[in-house]
Amino acid sequence: PLVTHCYGHCFSLMAAVSCQMTVYTKLFTPSLPWADDPNTEARLALGVSHVSASHIDQLVEDFQKVLRMSLLFLRHIRTAEVRRNGELLLACDLDRGDGSDLIVSFRPSGEVEQWHILRADVAESAARLYASHPRLESLGRGTKISIGLRIDPEPLAEGVLYAFLPTEQSTGLPMHINADFFPESDRKAVIFAGHQHEQAWNEMLIDAAAAELARDPEGLRTMLGDVQLWQILARAFELSKPSNHPTCFKRFWERLKVTGAQAHIALAQDGSVQRPSGVFLPRGPLTSHQAKTLLEVGGRLVAEDLRPFQTAINQMGAPILTFDRLVTLLEQAMAQQVPGEVQVEAERLESFYCSLWSMVNDLLPDAANQTPATGIRRARPRRSSTAMSQQGCQLMRTRGRPIVSLRQQTCPVRRSACRSAAAGKMADNRPGFRTAPSANRTPAESPQNSPSGRFNLCGAALSAGLSG
Repeated sequence: PLVTHCYGHCFSLMAAVSCQMTVYTKLFTPSLPWADDPNTEARLALGVSHVSASHIDQLVEDFQKVLRMSLLFLRHIRTAEVRRNGELLLACDLDRGDGSDLIVSFRPSGEVEQWHILRADVAESAARLYASHPRLESLGRGTKISIGLRIDPEPLAEGVLYAFLPTEQSTGLPMHINADFFPESDRKAVIFAGHQHEQAWNEMLIDAAAAELARDPEGLRTMLGDVQLWQILARAFELSKPSNHPTCFKRFWERLKVTGAQAHIALAQDGSVQRPSGVFLPRGPLTSHQAKTLLEVGGRLVAEDLRPFQTAINQMGAPILTFDRLVTLLEQAMAQQVPGEVQVEAERLESFYCSLWSMVNDLLPDAANQTPATGIRRARPRRSSTAMSQQGCQLMRTRGRPIVSLRQQTCPVRRSACRSAAAGKMADNRPGFRTAPSANRTPAESPQNSPSGRFNLCGAALSAGLSG
């Protein structure tokens, strides 16, 4: 047991070790009447203040805070307690099991934390480093590293580096990293400057931790879940930017980007898990009908839960959903479609084409609003998808031209068919794009005036533009 007497108060730390032996000590509280006396000769000579009750309370809080953080990587400690004058303040019970899972229980609060510990041995990297820094070999530093990830009740906000006991140096990531680092003399930080063997060793350990973290992204997703994994990836991306962290911390993103881009770690809205390059990132939220329509033509949207991490997902290879990319999807999906050979029912026009055209409206680059000198697009007001549905998916125009004719270089369009569609000359009974006939149709219900007639024009123009 570790017994500390501080200004008339007795604190004890008792630990049960792996040999299953618990040591109990009958504690003695000494009498120190001078502890809170502001007028003692020594205190007056030194010019220091007396110790108040609030100082003792702060010391109690500090003991408990340190204990909560200090035991994760001390593998032989199973139980630790903090007592004040014999009264139990905090007890930590650690169940390490046989694998990489760690359960920490706190008494008397009843809190329970679940951790996963990643471990690696960097002996090979250390051996290579001995050639340039022979002093390291004689020091016999440990080559094992550990990464602590809290799974429950919630991830860490930010972890710190451990040289077996915690320092105050942040990892920049929601995880703790423990290794046989060379710490500064005050143990508040780790040495990452000076160009000596201490810096080289510590940087090697950080690179090894990054390699272990990036070794199996899919396994991390299974263990942590989608959101927690992408929290780590997003924070690693932030470390790749100029910051107050040591330069070697950029290795986390460099390692994760390589393995993550090839791993199935991007959850899509349809529930499938894709490589990052297999999901699209919309610039704004899409309706459920639009998402369903996009999926039907081969495009998957990233899950809504992952939208806060879209910058990191994009850096991993996920494309932004643009007009050009939508047209490419449509070209591939409708490559075998021949105008006039497919019967399109009104329900299909309502459920598919209306949502499709509303997406086209939102994504269309307004060529008329580009400056002649630079071609930079100026913002234009967008029509809402709701308004599009209410107006029956009418054929949209930009300065009088059909919307499907704005990408003629990359998507060949039958201009005559588009002009016919825009002018309303396409008959309601055109093969392949007609709705069910009505026996008693009034002039107001003519093909060009009725909602279904406008749907037909959309379908005809779309077919003409994408099958040519």
